Amino acid sequence: MKHFQAKSVSNLLGSTLIGLAVSGVIFAPEAKAISIVNWQNQALDSVPTSITENGITSTFSYTGAFTVTTPRVDDSHSDSLVAGVPARALRLTQLGPSIGSFTTTTVNFSIALDVLTLEIFDVDARRRPFFTSGDGFTDVVNLQGFDDRSGTVISVTPTLTLKGTNPGTRPTVAGTTATGQLRIFDNPIDSGGGTNPPGDDTNDATEATVIYSFSAPVTSLTFTYRVGDPGLPLAQQTVALGNIRATPVPFPSSPLGLLFLGAVAAYKKFRLSQK
Repeated sequence: MKHFQAKSVSNLLGSTLIGLAVSGVIFAPEAKAISIVNWQNQALDSVPTSITENGITSTFSYTGAFTVTTPRVDDSHSDSLVAGVPARALRLTQLGPSIGSFTTTTVNFSIALDVLTLEIFDVDARRRPFFTSGDGFTDVVNLQGFDDRSGTVISVTPTLTLKGTNPGTRPTVAGTTATGQLRIFDNPIDSGGGTNPPGDDTNDATEATVIYSFSAPVTSLTFTYRVGDPGLPLAQQTVALGNIRATPVPFPSSPLGLLFLGAVAAYKKFRLSQK
């Protein structure tokens, strides 16, 4: 009788834990980063509002002076190739009424994500003729993370890494903001085989790519973008968001999550006592 009761309790506990996992109340630990958003899986020219990959949903919202053609998925602003063709990314083109106007892209995740990384492409600047007013712009981008699991929204600061190696062309960084930089010296050959005069943009190279990395969990991201250059008319210009990779946080920081952890420990102890 004792053996029957022990086996019944064991089966009940095991079924309960499996049921919680299947229902999405808790999540099994992930040992490595997985794809959260892969733009190759999204149709060209689509406007993403909700994307689900690996059981995790990312919800997108947009505010500000976007052009009528963006935001949208395209393959003209990534710095990498997939199967020999340009990789896809989320293109964001701003056209605001005055210098300093912002566009904001917000991404909310269905669970907390740790060690999140995201590339921003085409953060550059241009001024023609060089150092005079006219056709010009300066891209200014900022990405901030937030964690609301405790009921209070906590800001999470990322680390910025530049792909470019040339201090004269890659963006400059101040805090969590990256600003496109004018090409100071002539780069005679661009990706199309033409010439780039001083002051031309750098969007043909990895010099204009910024990598944002988070070392603490986030539940949402806020990306702000503005185009401007003191003394110049506001120009229409584009940056692009790359793929998102992260490690799902194993358990929610909630009473139910703590209850689950306690149940797991009790279940293991119980099983050992029956051997």
